[in-house]
Amino acid sequence: MRKRMMFVVSAVACMAVVATPPGMAQTAAPKVLTPQQQKLRDCGAEWQKMKKEGRTNGLTWAELRRECLRRK
Repeated sequence: MRKRMMFVVSAVACMAVVATPPGMAQTAAPKVLTPQQQKLRDCGAEWQKMKKEGRTNGLTWAELRRECLRRK
């Protein structure tokens, strides 16, 4: 009897999850970046822009990152 009850409860819970409309699903809050992560993201964007425009002047990502993080 107990096993059957657990099965029914599990089945109902699964159906409730599947039946939840997409708009009602809980969404995760946007992740807040630490200052160091934000600096690295900014430097990465700068690197991508420089690569796209062909302005790397022989710099590698590691070199630019080091220089960029010192400036910020």
